[in-house]
Amino acid sequence: MANKKLNIGIDASFVHGENSGTGEYTKQLIKHLSELDKKNSYTIFPFFTYIYNNSFKAYHPKLPDNFHIFWKNIPKRVIDILWNKFYMFRTLFLPHFDIFHSTTFTIPPPSSYAKLIFTVYDVSFFTHPQFHLKENIEHCLKGTKEAVKRADVIIAISEHTKKDLIKYFDCPENKIKVTPLACDEIFYKKINQTEKNKVLHKYKITVPFIFHLGSLEPRKNTMGLIKAYRLLPKKLQNKYHLVIGGGKGWLNSSIYDYIRKYNLSTNIKIIGYINNDDLPIFYQSAKCFVYPSFYEGFGIPPLEAMASDCPTLVSNNSSLPETYQEGAIYCKSNDIEDISNKMEQLLMSNNEDLIKKGKIQAKKFSWNKCIKKTLNIYEKIF
Repeated sequence: MANKKLNIGIDASFVHGENSGTGEYTKQLIKHLSELDKKNSYTIFPFFTYIYNNSFKAYHPKLPDNFHIFWKNIPKRVIDILWNKFYMFRTLFLPHFDIFHSTTFTIPPPSSYAKLIFTVYDVSFFTHPQFHLKENIEHCLKGTKEAVKRADVIIAISEHTKKDLIKYFDCPENKIKVTPLACDEIFYKKINQTEKNKVLHKYKITVPFIFHLGSLEPRKNTMGLIKAYRLLPKKLQNKYHLVIGGGKGWLNSSIYDYIRKYNLSTNIKIIGYINNDDLPIFYQSAKCFVYPSFYEGFGIPPLEAMASDCPTLVSNNSSLPETYQEGAIYCKSNDIEDISNKMEQLLMSNNEDLIKKGKIQAKKFSWNKCIKKTLNIYEKIF
């Protein structure tokens, strides 16, 4: 372990608003570091280089004295003016850090750090560019290529992501450290029926239902899920609604067109982003959780489902078998009939054995383990 007190910067610009896996990772990173590390000094950046979310002032976690939020006390209207009118401002006032941890595929100027740590979630922007917007491909590709050259350590969130970095970016294996992710402890807590009813009523959801969570983007295969649902016997469609939660995403207009074309709006509910405090209720109330993604670097939602005793169906590709092992059943993401058949299997079974295996598998992962490994990386590279 390093003897000196380290000055560490962390990019938290994806924590705000409808945060996805990237935002959840960074939120948990900061939360657990603040509990584990009372020695080193941390500066948290709620906006960074060209990533600027207008809701960044809403981010005010309770943090100990060795944690500081960058420009916390400067009025937002002043930061808005500087950000929008003076491009140099975005990096001009960056302090120098012993370590800077990039969590958004963005690399700060070399003058701002002695050591650089860079987290890579997946490389789907390279392996499956058809699922991404052009600007996202350019951003992630540029950041990953620079990280392979300049980062002292690249953190991969699964062995699968590590293998992809070596295969597609020729990244030296000894530069990559794997820190598997986890789900929040709130998903293990049982919620009473009164509270469940209250939250489901707020979202206008009735039980029983099939649940899916993921931003509406092509990689999540929401269209495949909807087509598979349409293949279910009518009696099952009438009994189990399909509830789809998640952020707005992109390249998804065909999903709404398909629902209108086949008059599925009565049985399929797209409810948008679900508040994190409400999310456990959806898993605990659902008959099953279905996640037929084309590609995942880790995939947190199925872990949340398994922790919540919700039988889970995932794709048999990318990192998913590595993460979920015997805790889920598997489908072929490009085979609509297979997805539908596996859904029907879960709907027609009590799934007791699968639920037990899912809980056992979920408990193998914890944010505390993940962030302890990360802190160890910080201290070993200095």
